[in-house]
Amino acid sequence: MTDLAKSSRIVEDYLATIYRLEEAYGYARTSIIARELGVKPGTVSKILGRLEEKGFVFRVKYRGVRLTEKGRSIAVRIARKHRIAEKLLSEILGLDMLLSHDVAHDLEHSPDEFFLKAVEKMGLEESRLDVENMAEAGSRGKPLYYATPGKEYIVFEFVGETRDALKFFVKTGIRHGTKILVCSTGSSEMEVSLNGKSTIRIPRSYAFQIIVKEV
Repeated sequence: MTDLAKSSRIVEDYLATIYRLEEAYGYARTSIIARELGVKPGTVSKILGRLEEKGFVFRVKYRGVRLTEKGRSIAVRIARKHRIAEKLLSEILGLDMLLSHDVAHDLEHSPDEFFLKAVEKMGLEESRLDVENMAEAGSRGKPLYYATPGKEYIVFEFVGETRDALKFFVKTGIRHGTKILVCSTGSSEMEVSLNGKSTIRIPRSYAFQIIVKEV
């Protein structure tokens, strides 16, 4: 890989990661970016400084960073490729959410022809590939974080997709189509029943990443 290609991939990795975190939380913290990309916080701060100079991100005081329109245009393109790759890996090959996410992270840098073929083979509709901010598409659902105790919901989509959350979802069996009855909510956790069976506690930070619709 040439230095130019490596540099371009690093920029895409950062912008796509920021996009996912912003999608779930409204901004991206340096510490979480570092954890997601497996690098030191100091390295993240240095790269973010360069991205800010190039007009890709801007600082949010006391919170982290957000994408500019310039940065978002690149991130949306990469996020769409990531989503296509994830669907190919999970729906066609049957990989779990975490493994699909990890492999898709590498595949998202593949040539456009790969994704055109994947979409064609899977017969995907453009609506299923929409990667715009879920908060701007209220009719599609809302984060479980805002769900009402006593009501039942169905998992519609995932946003943010941090590795810690994906590990938790795979371990507990939370996936697309899972029915969730909200039993109670606390300051740090939500107690829920999955598919009318097991009762678990979900960290509220993870609940931001689960998009649900009321049953």
